[in-house]
Amino acid sequence: MPHTQHVGPTPSGINAKRILVRLVFVVPAAFTAQARAADYHWSTSSGVWNQPASWSPAAIPQSADNGLIDYPSGLARITSPSGPVASVTVLDAATVSISNQGSLQCNGNFIVGQSNQSGHLNVLTTNALLTFPGGLNVGGSLRVGAQNGTGEVHQDAGTVNVGNDVALGDAPGASTYVTTGSYYLSGTGAVRATRMLVGWTEETSGHLSLGGFASVNVQELLAGNIRYGGYVDQTGGTMNVSTRFALSSSSHTTSGVYTLTGGSLNCAATSIYFGMLHYDGGAASLGDVFVDTGTILISGGGNKVLRTTHLGIFQDDGRIDLADNSIVVTSDGPASLSYMVADAYGNGAWTSPYGITSSFAAATALLSLPHRTAVGYAPLGASGTLLKYTYAGDANVDRKVDLSDFTALAANFNGTNKLWYQGDFNYDQTVDLSDFTLLASNFNQTMTADAAAPGSGGGSLVPEPSALTLVTLLGGRSCARRPRRSLPRVR
Repeated sequence: MPHTQHVGPTPSGINAKRILVRLVFVVPAAFTAQARAADYHWSTSSGVWNQPASWSPAAIPQSADNGLIDYPSGLARITSPSGPVASVTVLDAATVSISNQGSLQCNGNFIVGQSNQSGHLNVLTTNALLTFPGGLNVGGSLRVGAQNGTGEVHQDAGTVNVGNDVALGDAPGASTYVTTGSYYLSGTGAVRATRMLVGWTEETSGHLSLGGFASVNVQELLAGNIRYGGYVDQTGGTMNVSTRFALSSSSHTTSGVYTLTGGSLNCAATSIYFGMLHYDGGAASLGDVFVDTGTILISGGGNKVLRTTHLGIFQDDGRIDLADNSIVVTSDGPASLSYMVADAYGNGAWTSPYGITSSFAAATALLSLPHRTAVGYAPLGASGTLLKYTYAGDANVDRKVDLSDFTALAANFNGTNKLWYQGDFNYDQTVDLSDFTLLASNFNQTMTADAAAPGSGGGSLVPEPSALTLVTLLGGRSCARRPRRSLPRVR
């Protein structure tokens, strides 16, 4: 009887069957997940996020779904951990409210106000004595006012973490309706993002208000654009910018404005293109500063110190007015900054529209007061410079004119290529009788807080030799030295 061999499935055939079986179970599951991805619309005037009845269709949005809070003036309350969802869009004057124990994970973009419609986001504590562990996590960007929409955020507690941009006024649309975004951050609220864009996109308007003990931590802070611009008002809290802070990106505007009246502003680098930084209070540490055609204005009071690492001003354009305050530059020596002060001097009028100037010195000159004031500067540490509003003749910028200043002038008398701290008080790089006259007119003067104000008299606190004695001393000194030929000014 012939032998009959039983032929069973080959190993490759077995693997093929296993793969087919897996596909039978996996593919329907994939189609089921894809089918679940949908737009979920808010369906009540006031409700809780994690309740199916608040949505249409009646289910809580999942990680692949988009949540649209578009019930007119509706309120979506988040009081417990919620999400994740793919994206959130708030329209029709509706509001998303996150309170103490609430949190939301949004994996994509979170849009507040879009397409000629408004939206609101509140991250607010219900009791300041309670901890606020929650907040909002956005994997994409938080867009407040997009495509002709208007958006507004109020936050006084919790943390808002954003993977990309916080854009206040983002992506203009086709209509003439202005895209506007505003963020009011106070209390203990915290914002962390890659970039904070405040009216940075063309044809948009943005506003950031920072106060209390709140904080913003971003890599870049950019404010101002071609038409409407961006405005930041800081009355308290902390603004930390690890890479770049820039105002007004376009030559067509001066609409990028940052006003600091309290708290601290800390930046690694600052560029004032065509915007304006008002320093009225608080602490400002701006890192590497470049002023293009913009302006830094420091208000009077004598108690403010603008701190920088490097300082540059575009010649014949940028301007810093230190009023009666001081500027510390830690990594630029006096020689590299001297031309900026000389540009502003204007033969003693201090009316030049560019350079490092002082409106207080300009007022003193305009009033023809007997004790002229100026912007003096001297070495600070191994490689820095201290610039300060003071009396003409104050070589070491200690705000008094005495024998130590006369000694500096006398040591460099008839010298060229000299700087302020060496006795060049009229910024012509030569130490001569003109500089001595300025020193002598202010000899024995000490600038107090009251004396710093234009029109005040100042006064002598310690008896010093008279100006006539200085003339005698200087005469002996000048006779003992041979005059050197003046050299052209080097800039």
